[in-house]
Formats: sequence, structure tokens, C-alpha cells
Amino acid sequence: MIFLFSGFHTKHHLRGASWAGLLVVGLMVAAPARAQRLTLEGRVRAEDGKVIPMGVTVHLETVGGQTVAEQLANSDGEFSIPDLAHADYRLLVTAPGFLPYREELDLRRAAFRFFVGVTLLPEAKQKQDADRLPSLTDM
Repeated sequence: MIFLFSGFHTKHHLRGASWAGLLVVGLMVAAPARAQRLTLEGRVRAEDGKVIPMGVTVHLETVGGQTVAEQLANSDGEFSIPDLAHADYRLLVTAPGFLPYREELDLRRAAFRFFVGVTLLPEAKQKQDADRLPSLTDM
């Protein structure tokens, strides 16, 4: 917020230093309003560290389930969700052939940028892990 004054004519003219002080105060008042918002940034990779080239959907919602943002990660697996309030969120990341990723994020005290590293596991890994579990007939 910047205040511009021109043609200010009264009996009490403000001197140059006073105008500068008024401008600084105006900027200081406006700065906290912008500082209250933050950007969530992240990078999505497969378990082997490789980029998932297409189809990675990033969904951010409030803990109450209200959608805040939904977007596709770029070709480098990166995403950025700007202009977020400092609050609690739920992050859900999905991609074809991978298990969904879900994380609760406490951004109430986060700085102006918060980074999340997401690792997606292949769907086949879940089946392999399930196949290794003993069945009731094995006991």
C-alpha cells in the first residue's frame, strides 16, 4: 500500500522528512498483510528417485475436506501452490500406477515458503508386500 499525495495545501505543510516517515509507516503497515500468506512448494519422485513424467495430481485441502487447490505437477515433478493462509492442510498426491500419498501439513507457523518432498510407491510394491505376509493356512 503506497500513499501518493499531490496538491496538499493547508496551513501546516509537512516537510520532506515527515512525508518520508509517513511513507515508511504506510509500507510497514502493508507488509504484515502480505507476510500472512505462504507458498507450498514440492517435488514428487518415484521410490527410485526418478521423475514421474506425467499424470501427477497434487490436491490440497483443509483438514475439514474443503479443496484449496488441485494441479498437475510439471514435467520435473515440481508443484507450487501460492497464497495460502497459515493453517492445517491435507496433501494428497496421486499418479497412475502408484499408491496415493497423503500427508497432514501444519503450516500454522510456517515461513513464507514451505517445501514438501513426496515419494510415491508403485502399486505393485503393495501387492509384493502383501504376498510376503503369512496367510492363516501357513500357520
